[in-house]
Amino acid sequence: MDINRLLPDRSGYTKELLDGVNQFDEFTSRQIELLNGGKYRCPCAKCKNRVYLTSNEVKMYLAYKGFMEGYWFWISHREIP
Repeated sequence: MDINRLLPDRSGYTKELLDGVNQFDEFTSRQIELLNGGKYRCPCAKCKNRVYLTSNEVKMYLAYKGFMEGYWFWISHREIP
């Protein structure tokens, strides 16, 4: 996703990013069949849906690294476009 992650002075994250990360987490956490030991796939630019992490870890990775390129629909997390 092409979202401005950082505030102009780089002192923190934009509301747009934090809202998107929280929306993603709320949606994914409700998909019981996708959870693996309380963890779910991390779609950050580094993990690219290959690694299962806790909710807090995923939110941190997404804020720090952003969503992987081209992940417009949460296809690995059951969102239907």
